[in-house]
Amino acid sequence: MAQVLAAHLPEMAEIQPELVAQHYPAAGLSAQAVPSWQRAGELALQRSANLETVNHVTRGLEVLTALPETRERAQQELALQITLGPALAATKGQQAPETERTYARPVRWRGR
Repeated sequence: MAQVLAAHLPEMAEIQPELVAQHYPAAGLSAQAVPSWQRAGELALQRSANLETVNHVTRGLEVLTALPETRERAQQELALQITLGPALAATKGQQAPETERTYARPVRWRGR
């Protein structure tokens, strides 16, 4: 379904990437969901839809936990955390533990 949406309705996939993202894991293509969750978070953040941003980015981070530790995964995690930070600050406050953890979270990659 995700591939059909992306291929045949690219404008919808661009405007509502969360629709595409939620279908990838069901097809066993979890890694392909992460960029869509990232894009959905970015679009929500641009609209100041901070709760949506937190939801989309959190789902992307959840998908990442099941993927092997690679350089690409570390880069994706960093991008998601960067998107998450301002949304948490707006919804929870700068001093909230969730916000502080997001900004303090080290992104590790043990590759060569």
